[in-house]
Amino acid sequence: MNKLLIISLTILLIASFASAQKGILGFTPLYSGYTQEQYLCMRNSENGFKFQNLVQKQIWGYDRYHKEGQSYAANVGLSTNSIYIPCINLNNDGFPYFTQENEVLTFLKYYKQNYDNVYEDFVWILIEQNQAQNCQWHSDFVINCGILDEILTQARRVTVANNIGIMSSKNDWNALFGNKCNKHSSYPLHYKNYDNKANFSDWNEQKFGGWTKPTMKTYSKGKYECYIDSDLTVY
Repeated sequence: MNKLLIISLTILLIASFASAQKGILGFTPLYSGYTQEQYLCMRNSENGFKFQNLVQKQIWGYDRYHKEGQSYAANVGLSTNSIYIPCINLNNDGFPYFTQENEVLTFLKYYKQNYDNVYEDFVWILIEQNQAQNCQWHSDFVINCGILDEILTQARRVTVANNIGIMSSKNDWNALFGNKCNKHSSYPLHYKNYDNKANFSDWNEQKFGGWTKPTMKTYSKGKYECYIDSDLTVY
């Protein structure tokens, strides 16, 4: 076998291995109001995006323009997952509407009213620190774990997805729970680490919460493609 053929086969094997190792890529739009043409551009981009994550419920409420974004995605063959950000209300007497039960039930009502296709692959419960007044987590790890228990209980009752998962980062999780809440590792995990690597090679360093294997990773922040500002995700 001549050297040129050996080199060609080696390059082919390396390329095939790299392709096999590449995960399914998606994106999380940072804003709403994008067009059908922009979604088509994302599907046809070099990244070959297959899905999007939409922040359906912010701390402050809902973005109704995401309904168009979900329809545009479906029209070009992209699936949609939702991200749900809870408002952690510690003052139930002053703000009874913002109990975790009411928040999740309101989310389900909103979703059913605004979307034809209720079920998705994932609804990610985003666990992160915030400075929003009347929405911050407690300083006690055990109390925070109890709050997460309630959120997940309510989410299972009224799920609008095939899978309820938890989205967080090592830094946020450890700041809110320490090592006091390692019992939820049976849920799919979507973790954040902006290392610009579309793979899970960083997982051994990023492990937290008792999970041994992640499902999804947001690996790049604030990228601009097809005139869409988004974070990039691998599945």
